[in-house]
Amino acid sequence: MMGLKKPPVKKTNESMHQKVDQMGPPSEEIKQAIEKKVLKRLGKPPDFHKIEARHLWDNKWRVNVWSKFYNTDDKVVPGFNITDSFFVEVSKTNRVSSSPRIVKKY
Repeated sequence: MMGLKKPPVKKTNESMHQKVDQMGPPSEEIKQAIEKKVLKRLGKPPDFHKIEARHLWDNKWRVNVWSKFYNTDDKVVPGFNITDSFFVEVSKTNRVSSSPRIVKKY
């Protein structure tokens, strides 16, 4: 085994990392359209506070629906909680699919 030589390693300037999509972050219009579609399907919960769509990666989003509540002892300072949460995927034709499935609730 002493006479065996390892082949030389070829050095390249290629990156070892995957290429990143250069489109940049999604626009505010896309975010608002997703929020609108989710609210239309779900309905507005009682004491609705806000809906928040967060871009995760590619065409994947997390959408949370927030409601306001008051403690029974102290009705001065409101609290907020997430009443519904969806993992949403938007197709190239702007179809929204989600997990769990969005059904009319309110």
